[in-house]
Amino acid sequence: AMTAVLELGGLDLKPGDEVLLSVLASDTFEHAGQVHEPVRSPARKLAIISTEEFVAQAWGELEQVRQGAMRIEEDQAQALDQARRADGAAELAQAQQAQGVLSERAAREREAVARLEARVRENRLTDAELRGVLDEAARLLDAGGRASNQAGEALGRAAEAEDGSPQRRAQQEEATRAQEEAREAAGDLAELLNRGQDTWAMRRALARLLEEQRRIRDETRELGQRTAGQSAQDLQPAERQALEQLAQDQAAAAAEAREALDTMNRRQEQLQERDPAAARAAQQAARRGEQDRLPQRLEEAAEQVRQNQTSSAGAQQDRAIKTLEEMLEDMEGAAGARDEALRRLLADLMDSIRALIDDQEAQLAALAARPEPESARGLDAGMIRLNQNTLAAADQARQEDQSGELGPVLELLGQAAEAQAGAVTSLRAQPIDLDRTRQQEELSLARLKRALEEAEKLDQDAAEREAARKTAELKKAYREALAEQVALQEQTVPLAGEEPSRRTRAQARSLAPRQESLRQTLARLREETEELSEAVVFDLAHDLLDELMAGAAAALGRGEAGPSVLRDQDSAAGVLRSLIESLERDRPGDEFDENEQGGGGGGGQPGKPQVVPPVAQLKLLRAMQARAMELTRRADESGDAALAGQAAALQRALAERGQSLLESLAPERPGEEPEAPQDDAPDADGDAEDQPSPEGGEE
Repeated sequence: AMTAVLELGGLDLKPGDEVLLSVLASDTFEHAGQVHEPVRSPARKLAIISTEEFVAQAWGELEQVRQGAMRIEEDQAQALDQARRADGAAELAQAQQAQGVLSERAAREREAVARLEARVRENRLTDAELRGVLDEAARLLDAGGRASNQAGEALGRAAEAEDGSPQRRAQQEEATRAQEEAREAAGDLAELLNRGQDTWAMRRALARLLEEQRRIRDETRELGQRTAGQSAQDLQPAERQALEQLAQDQAAAAAEAREALDTMNRRQEQLQERDPAAARAAQQAARRGEQDRLPQRLEEAAEQVRQNQTSSAGAQQDRAIKTLEEMLEDMEGAAGARDEALRRLLADLMDSIRALIDDQEAQLAALAARPEPESARGLDAGMIRLNQNTLAAADQARQEDQSGELGPVLELLGQAAEAQAGAVTSLRAQPIDLDRTRQQEELSLARLKRALEEAEKLDQDAAEREAARKTAELKKAYREALAEQVALQEQTVPLAGEEPSRRTRAQARSLAPRQESLRQTLARLREETEELSEAVVFDLAHDLLDELMAGAAAALGRGEAGPSVLRDQDSAAGVLRSLIESLERDRPGDEFDENEQGGGGGGGQPGKPQVVPPVAQLKLLRAMQARAMELTRRADESGDAALAGQAAALQRALAERGQSLLESLAPERPGEEPEAPQDDAPDADGDAEDQPSPEGGEE
C-alpha cells in the first residue's frame, strides 16, 4: 500500500472549513501505443474542527469507555462469585470461560483508549487534564487486563488439578485474588472518568460562556461606533432591532453565568471526597465569579446595551471577560494541584519504600550469615519491625491518597507485608524453616522493589503532565505576544507609508508604550520561567526579542515609524513564530519525533521531563539559522550595512549557543554529533544558495 502525509498547517484552515481529497492514479498498462486513462478516486471530506470540539469528542468516547468499565465491574463481581462457588472441573472450566470473555472486553476498551491517545498525539493536543486522564485510564486498563488474564490462567490450572487437592484450592484462591484486582481496576476506571467528566463539563461551560461573551463584546463595540451619541429612541429601526438582539444575547449570557456558578457550587461539594483538588478549583472559581458579581455585571451590561450606552456596557463586558478568564484558569489549575499533591505524597512514599528495601536486604544478609536453624533464633524481631513499618507506610499513603492513583503501589506493599508475615511464621516454627524464610523474604524484597518502580512511574507520569502544562502556558504566552506584535506592526505600517508630520509622530508615540509593555511582558516571562534561562537557544531568542522590541519602542517614542521600525517589528514577530513552532509536538514519523521529553540539554536532569526539551531547542536553532540566512540575503540585495551587521551578530550568537547546546546533548547522545551551526550557517557576506529555504508562516 502507498502512504503519504498531507500537511494541512500551511493552508490557513479554521474550524468549520472542509478539505476535499481525491487521488489521481494510473497503471502501467501499455499495448500497441494504447494506455489506460488516469482514474480519480471519489472525494473524501476532512472536516476541520476546533480544539474545544475535539476535546468534546474525546470525552464522548471516554464516556463509552466509562460505561464499559461499569459493566465490566458488575460482570466481574458475578464472575468472582461464580469462581468462588465452582466445585469440580466442569464448573471451573465455565468460570474460566466467563473470565476469558471479560478479558476480551477489557482488551477492547484498552484498544479504544489507545486509538484516542494516538489521535491526541497526532493532533498535538496540549489539554493536560485530558492527557492525564488518558494516561491513568491506560494504566488502569493495563492493570485490570493483566489481573483478568492471570485469573483466567489460574482457573484453568485449578480445573486441571485433582478434586479436593491443595493445588486446586491454591489456584482458586489465586484466581479470586486476581479477579478482585480486575474488579477494583474497572471500578477505579469508571470513577476516574466520572470525575474527569465533571471537571471537564465545568471547564467547557466556562469556555463556551467566555467565547460567547467575547462575541457579544465585539458586536457591541462595532454597533456602538455606528450609534455613538444617539439615544435609543433616535436610532433607525434596524439599529434598534440590533441593539435589542444584543441585549437579549447579553441577558442570556448572564443567565448562563448564574447557572455556571450554581453548578460549580453544587459539584464542588460532590467532588470533595473523590477529587479534592477539583473541588478546591471549582470552589475558588465560583467564589471569584460571585465576588466579581459576574451575573449581575452581565445583567447591567444587557440593560446598558438596550439603552445604547455601549461605552458603559463595554466596560462591564471587559471586566466580565477578565473574570471568566481567571475562573477558567482556576479550573485548569485543578489538574496541576492534583499532580503537585500526588508528587509530594509519592516523594515521601518512595523514601519510605527505599528504607524498607534497605531493611529487607539487611534482614536477608543477616539470614545468610546464620546457616544453621538454631543460629537464626531472634531474627524474627527484625522482620516483625519491618512488617510493621511496611504496613504503616501503606496505611499512611492510603489515608493521604485522595486521588486513588496509588492503588498498584499499595497492592504491592500489601503483598510484601504478607510475605514478611510468612517469613516471621517460618522463623518462629519448630524447627526454623530457613528455606521458606529465605523464599518469603526474597519475595518481600521483590514486591518492595516493584512497588518502588510503580511509584517512580507514577511520579514520572505526573512530572510529564506538569511539564506539558508549563509548555502549554509558555506557548499561550508566546501566541498572545505574537498577536500583540502583529497588531502593533499593522498600526505602524500606514504611518511608515506617509510623510512624517505632527499627526504621524503623535500616532507613533502613542504606540511606543504598548511596544515597551510587550517587551517588559516577555522579559518577565523569562525571569519567571526558570527553564528558559537554562535553555540556551531560547535564552538567545529572548535576548533578540528584547533588543528588537527595545529598538522599535525607542524609535516610536521619538515619533519615528520608518523602515527600521517595521523591520524590527517584523523580526520580533518572526522570532515569536519560531518559538511557538519549536514547542509544537511533532506527529509520529516527523523529523524530530524522537525523545521529545527525555534526555539532557536545555537545563534538566537526564530523563527528567522538560518544559523546553532538547528537540525544541534544535528546532528553534534551525529556524533561527533560516532567519539569519534571510537577513543575509536581504542585506546583500539592499546593501544595508546595519542589516548586514545584525545578520553577522546573529550568526556569531547562533554559533556560540549552538556549541553550548551540542555540549549539553553530548552525554545523552554518545557518538552522535548534531549538525554544528557554525559549519552550515552563512556569514554576513556569504552565499546562502546551498542552504534550505527559511521556514516562515504561522501554523
